[in-house]
Amino acid sequence: MKKNIILTFLVGILIGFVIGCGYFPAKGQQLHSKALAYSYLINSYNSTLGLCYENPEKKNVYWVANDNVLASYALQQWDREIADNITETIKRIAKEYGLPTSQTGIPLNCRAEILLGYNVDHFFIMTGLVTLNSSYYGSVLKTEKANNSILDDFEKYADLLCYASLVEWRRQNYSGADYYYEKVKAMWDGNGFRDIVFNKTGYYATYKLGLFYFLNKMTRNGSFVFERQLIERVWQCQDSNGGFKTDYYGNGGFPVCQINTETTAIILLSGIPSSLEYEEGVKVGAYYYIWWGPLSPNGTRNHWNETIKGTPFLSKYNSNDSMTADQHILLAKQHGIDFFAVSWIGEGKWIDWDFDDIDRNLQNGLLNASHIQNFNFCLFYETQIVLNTSNREHKNFTEIFLNDMIYAAQHYFNHSSYLRIDGKPVLFIYNLPYLYLYSPIPAQELLNQTRRQLASIGSDVYFIGDVGGGPLPSDVNSTWLYSMNATTSYFFSNPSKGWNEILEDARTHYPEWGSFMNSMGIKFIPNAYPGFNNTDLNGVLEPAVLPNNATMFRELLTIAINNADSDLKMVMITSWNEWLEGTAIEPSMEFGEAFLHVIYDVVPEFPSGAILSLSMILIMLVVIYSKRRFAKIKINVINKTKAYSGLCQIKFIVPTFLLKQSKRLRLF
Repeated sequence: MKKNIILTFLVGILIGFVIGCGYFPAKGQQLHSKALAYSYLINSYNSTLGLCYENPEKKNVYWVANDNVLASYALQQWDREIADNITETIKRIAKEYGLPTSQTGIPLNCRAEILLGYNVDHFFIMTGLVTLNSSYYGSVLKTEKANNSILDDFEKYADLLCYASLVEWRRQNYSGADYYYEKVKAMWDGNGFRDIVFNKTGYYATYKLGLFYFLNKMTRNGSFVFERQLIERVWQCQDSNGGFKTDYYGNGGFPVCQINTETTAIILLSGIPSSLEYEEGVKVGAYYYIWWGPLSPNGTRNHWNETIKGTPFLSKYNSNDSMTADQHILLAKQHGIDFFAVSWIGEGKWIDWDFDDIDRNLQNGLLNASHIQNFNFCLFYETQIVLNTSNREHKNFTEIFLNDMIYAAQHYFNHSSYLRIDGKPVLFIYNLPYLYLYSPIPAQELLNQTRRQLASIGSDVYFIGDVGGGPLPSDVNSTWLYSMNATTSYFFSNPSKGWNEILEDARTHYPEWGSFMNSMGIKFIPNAYPGFNNTDLNGVLEPAVLPNNATMFRELLTIAINNADSDLKMVMITSWNEWLEGTAIEPSMEFGEAFLHVIYDVVPEFPSGAILSLSMILIMLVVIYSKRRFAKIKINVINKTKAYSGLCQIKFIVPTFLLKQSKRLRLF
C-alpha cells in the first residue's frame, strides 16, 4: 500500500512538471516557461494602483513607459482583465500629466510603441527618465519620455538598430530595414549583442535578445545562424520567480541586476519559443473581401455607406488600392496568417452591376500589391449571390458557373502566389447546400462538368466546400460531399447561441467532424471567428449579435487548431474584413490589433516535434521505483543513471489528454 502511495505521488509530481513546464530538465537545470513569466507580471500587478511595479526590490516604483505600456499588451493573451485595467490606468495618467499619446490614448515615447505596431518619425530621438509624481498614492510614478535631442550615434546601440529596422520595414523602406537588420546582426559575438553599452559595462542586456527575435519574426527573415544560441541565452536569464534578469555575462553568470517588468514583457511579446525542435505548423487562412469602395452602377454604390460594425484603423479604404492591400498582407504575415480566401463573384460580364468591379479590385488591388509574391491567395466563390442574381436576372446559372471556373483557371490559377494543395489550385465554394437546393441542374452534374472543362484546358481544382455550421456532422447530407476534396464551415455552430454554447459545440463536435470527414476520405478544416453582428442588413429575417471578444476568439481558435487535420493542417478565420457582419479581425479603432495578437500568440510557429509517449513516462516511473526498491539509497540521477539522465533531457509535448486539463496549455 505504501509503495502504491509513493508511486501515485510520483505520478502526480510528473504530471505537474509536464503541465507546468513542458519538459523534464536535467538536474541543476532551471525550469522555465512562459507561464512563469506571465505569473511574474501578474504578481507584480498592484490592483489598487492598476499598474505593475518596476521590480521586486522596488515595489513602490511604477513606470508608465515602457514597463506598463508593454505589460498591458503582453498580458492581453493571459489575463485580459488586468491588461485592460493597466491600459485604462496609463491612459488616465497620460491625460492627467499631459504625456504624448496615440489616437487611442496610449502613452508614446518613440520606443515602446514601435513594438506595438505604431509608426514613429524619429526612432533616434533621445529619451529621458522623468519622475511624474514622487508621492503617487505612497509610491513613485515615473515614465520614459522622448525629448528633442538627436542621438547621432544611434547605430552603435543594438536596441536602437532593432527599432530602426522595424520602423523602416513598416514604412516599406525594405532596403533601409535590411541595412539596420544586418548591422545589429553583425553585433552578435556568440554570447549576445556586443554594442557600445557592452563595451562600457562588460555585460549583455537580455531585452536586446528579445528585440532582435521580435524583429526577425515580424519581418519574416526566417531562421538565423545563432537562433538556437539566442533562445538558450534568453531562458538562462529567467529567474525562479518567472521574471527575466536584465543583464548577464558571457560565461553564464549575472551581475548585480534586477528582474523587471520591462524585460519580462519584451521577452513575452517577442514570441521566443522554448525549443527549436519544430515541425511544419498549421496553415491559417482568412476570408478576405474586396467589395469596399465605389462600385457600379456609376460608382454610386459603396458598402461603407451601409451599416458597418466597427471602424477600420486604415479608414474606409478602397479595395482597388494596391497600397491598402499591401498593408493588409503585411499585417496578416506579421501575425501568422498564411493566405486570404478572396470573396469572388466571377468575371461578372453578364450583368451591368458590381460583379466585374469586384474582379477588377482583385487584379488592381490585392494582386498588384508588392508583397503578394510572398503571400498566398485563393478564390472563395460566392455561390449564393451569383445564383440568386442569375435567377433574378433570368440568366443561365450553369453557364455562368462554368464560365467563371474557366476564367479563374485562365486568369488566377497559374498565378505564382495562388494557393495549392497536392499541386491543385484551391477554390472555396460558399454555402454548398444552397447550390444543391437551387442549382438549375443537379449540383453533382454541375461539378462533373466543371472538372471535365477544366481538364480540357489542362487544369484541375481542389474544391473546399462550406457545408454549414452543423454543429453535428450528422447535419451534413452526404450527397453534398460529392467531388469535394475538403469541407469547412464559414460559421461553425450558430452565432445566436452565445459564446459558451459555441465553445462547447467546438470542444464536443470538432473531433467528430474530423473523424466523420476522414471516414469519407475528405479533409476537414475547422473555423474560428471573433464575433458576429448582422443587424440592420437587408434581407436578414433573424438578426443575431455575438459580441466581439478576443478571449473567446482565442479559445475558439485554439480548439480549431487542436482539431486541424493531421495531414492538411489548416484552419480558417471568418474574417479579415467583413465589416457588415462584424467579423473583421483587421486592426480597428475599437479593438486595435487585439485579434491579430491572438493569432500571433496562438498559432504555433515552433511546435515541438519530439513527442514523449505515455509509455516513456511510465518507463521513467519504473526507473525511479526500481531504484528506490532495490538500491534503497539516495540516487544521484545525473551521475549514476545515464539512461535516466538521457530521458530527463528530452523535450516533449504532453499527451493531449493531459494538456486539456490546463486552460493555459498553449503558452507552455
